[in-house]
Amino acid sequence: MVITKDDTDVPLEREDRFSKWELLQDMEKDLIVDRLTVRYSGVFSFDELISLIDKWCTQKGYIKERISSKHKISSKGKHHVISFKLHRKVTSLDFSVIFLELDVDHMTDVDKVIDGQNYHLNEGDVAIVFISYHMSHKKMRWETKPKFAVIRAFIDKFIIKLERPEVPGTIVGDTKDLAIKLRAAMISWYHRLSAEKGEYRIPSGMWEEIPDLHPK
Repeated sequence: MVITKDDTDVPLEREDRFSKWELLQDMEKDLIVDRLTVRYSGVFSFDELISLIDKWCTQKGYIKERISSKHKISSKGKHHVISFKLHRKVTSLDFSVIFLELDVDHMTDVDKVIDGQNYHLNEGDVAIVFISYHMSHKKMRWETKPKFAVIRAFIDKFIIKLERPEVPGTIVGDTKDLAIKLRAAMISWYHRLSAEKGEYRIPSGMWEEIPDLHPK
């Protein structure tokens, strides 16, 4: 992740600080997507979901970091919870940060034959939760010049909060795009197995539409 060096309002040493993820914590933070959840029950590929997240991050320019990974084994199968934070620079002052939690319960390993090929897959109840933020250091851009700090405070309070409306829209679009791709990957296994069995039916709960999201 590279911060541009041609912004005269931001000292270079301050720009260098924001090249590190942990210092995103110092930025202004606005909640954009609040717990968007994708659910699925049935056969899927856990490894495929992880690989899809990796490929999506590469294509979209996101940096992926694993926050935690927990698993528990019981007589009903595995309970695996893995959390990621994905972040990318949208503009020189704005960042998209997506927290993703992949929670799989009652997960077991299954072997399926589709079109004469053997597949080692998983079966269980999946919930993928997304929480997305718009993070920025626009405030720090103003405050690098003290004479503008009062002006900013006045504008924020009495006129309009300064922001780039297209940035929240970009964050919403990225979040929904990843959610749709992960759901499609799981549903594709349902279609392939249904076709192999020569049957087709719509399982309850699987076809919930991902809602239209709007920037907060």
